[in-house]
Amino acid sequence: MSIYAEKRNGRPTGFWKVEVTIAGSRHVNRTRSYEDALRIESELLILGSVPSRETSVYRLADLDADASAKLWAGQKDGDYALKRWRSCLALLGPSTPVAEVRYAAMERLTEALRAQKKYSNKTVNRYLMTVSKALRWAWQQEKIQSMPPVPRLDEGEGRTTYLRLTEIPEFLSWLRANERPTTALCLEILLITGMRAGEFLSITPDNIEFDSDNECTIRLTADKTKTGHSRSVPLPGGLGHRLADLAASGMPDYDLLLRACHRACAGVGTKDDIGLHGLRHTAATIMTAKKIPSLTVAKLLGHRNLATTQRYAHATDDALRDATRIMELSGRPHGDMSFTKGETVVKSVKTKGYKRLQSAPFAARDIPPEGEDP
Repeated sequence: MSIYAEKRNGRPTGFWKVEVTIAGSRHVNRTRSYEDALRIESELLILGSVPSRETSVYRLADLDADASAKLWAGQKDGDYALKRWRSCLALLGPSTPVAEVRYAAMERLTEALRAQKKYSNKTVNRYLMTVSKALRWAWQQEKIQSMPPVPRLDEGEGRTTYLRLTEIPEFLSWLRANERPTTALCLEILLITGMRAGEFLSITPDNIEFDSDNECTIRLTADKTKTGHSRSVPLPGGLGHRLADLAASGMPDYDLLLRACHRACAGVGTKDDIGLHGLRHTAATIMTAKKIPSLTVAKLLGHRNLATTQRYAHATDDALRDATRIMELSGRPHGDMSFTKGETVVKSVKTKGYKRLQSAPFAARDIPPEGEDP
C-alpha cells in the first residue's frame, strides 16, 4: 500500500494517489488532499472494499454554515470578526475543501489581502487569526486531521500609547466637565483598575459586592474574562455604589466610551491620542512606576504570565531620566566633590570615606570602596 503525489511530465498535478492491494487485487484511488488519501486508505484496509467516489468533502462553505454563528457570538468585535471571516472565505473560495487550506493557501491569502485590500501587516494578521480560529474549530470537531500552521507577519514594535502621570488629572477633569456623568465614571474606573473594556462592560449587579466597611469588589466570573479565569477587582466605595447603579440600569456602549476617550485626549491636548486599551496600559505603567509589586499588578490586570505584564508596564520618561543620572554619576572621576542639588552623601560599609550619589538608589553595601572597581 502507498500514498504518493501524482505527477505528469515530472510535475505535481495537485492530486494524491492511493494504491492498496486487497486479496491479490490492486486498487488505485485519486483525490485532491492528503487527508482524503489517508481516509481512503484506512477505509480500504478496514472495510476490505473500495470506498465510494461519491464521498462528501467538507468544504469552507460547510464550515461557514456550521460555525460562523458560534465562533464569535458574544465577542466584543464579533460583527467585525464575522466580516473578516467572510472576506477571507471569498478569497479562498467557498467550494475549497477545508483539508486543502494548508500553509501555502494561507500564504496566498496573505498576498491577496496585502495586494487587493492594501492592508497593513497588523490588519492582515487579524484576518489570518480569524481563519485560524475557524480551522481550529474544524480540527476540534474532527472535520480535518490536523491543524495547519498559520503565517504571521512582522508588525514591528509600533508605539504603544498611554497617559502620562501629569496628564491624568486634566483628563479626568475634562471628562467630568464635558461628558455625561456615566461616561466619565466608566472611563475613570477603566483608568483606575486597568480592566479590559469587554470585561468591564459585561458587569451586572450580581458581580458587585460590598463588605462591612463599604468597600467594593468586582467579582469577574470565568465566563466574563478573556483568560477564562475568575478574578476580583477592588474599587473605592464611592465609585462602587455609582457603578452598581449604572449596572442596574444598563452598561453603556463600547463605541460611546471610545469616542468620549478620544474627545478627552483632544480637549486636553495629551501627548498621545489613546483608546480604551490605552487606559489599561496607563494603569499598568503608573502602578509599576509607583513601585507596586509586579505580581500584584499582574493579578489585578488578569495576566497569567508576568511577561505579559511587563509588556504593559512602560518605562516612564522620569524613570529613564533617573537611570541616565545614575550612570552619569558613576562616570565621575575620583576626588570630584562637586555635586548638584538633591544629591545625598552615603557612607561606604568597607571604608571611612564618603561618596556622593544621586538619591542613594541602592543599598550602601553595594557601593564599592574608593579606588576599587564596582
